[in-house]
Amino acid sequence: MSRLSRLKKPHVTIVDDDSDNLENYQDLLEDDFDLQLIQRPLELLTFLNTNKTDIMVLDLHMPELNGFELYEKARLLAKEDSCYFLNR
Repeated sequence: MSRLSRLKKPHVTIVDDDSDNLENYQDLLEDDFDLQLIQRPLELLTFLNTNKTDIMVLDLHMPELNGFELYEKARLLAKEDSCYFLNR
């Protein structure tokens, strides 16, 4: 077993209201990252109450909260402050 294969995969949480996008992200990233895919923005806050993530990826255009509004709430719960925003 190589040293790289023994390393823990980074945990990435992706929030996007489009299920097709989430499926594409999973197909592209699941081999290299431990993924948490969330379709409803407010579910991220529930998730972060009991879990941690290394990186958050947030869609900017969602119905309940936009990505910036969600980030403002999530960063109070998340230990890690790494966040990327998606704009389509």
